Amino acid sequence: TAALIHTQGQRRLWRAPGGVVVATDGGRVVASSGLPTMIMATRFDGPDPLADPRSLLERSAEARRLVDLSGAARDPASMRFGIAFDCRLRAARTDQEGVILVEERCRASGLSPVTNLFWVDEASGQVAQAEQWVGPGLGPMRLDFTE
Repeated sequence: TAALIHTQGQRRLWRAPGGVVVATDGGRVVASSGLPTMIMATRFDGPDPLADPRSLLERSAEARRLVDLSGAARDPASMRFGIAFDCRLRAARTDQEGVILVEERCRASGLSPVTNLFWVDEASGQVAQAEQWVGPGLGPMRLDFTE
């Protein structure tokens, strides 16, 4: 369980036991620390379709995200910059009234395919929960933004 330690607009920092810190922007993990592989930076080549998840009900969207990774020791040999994730996002209403599920499927050269899931409150368009990739060889991280 991670505790919210700082908020600045849509950016939030969360701290979990064992020294793990995760930065989110809206409902998306954009950086991490304290894991075997850390996300040092995340940036989009164009707009992030998750910024308007309700529009994904009408049509799917493609996005390219660039990610910088580092090993926990931050050894330059472990660093990889500008890894291009080519993603397709689509959304559907769920059985739970007022909840949209956004599925993002991504591919990046040299990495296993990634699937991120975002449960969105349809009325507000805000991500309420997410399950997403936080680095190669790690299981997905579940986040709850409602607490």
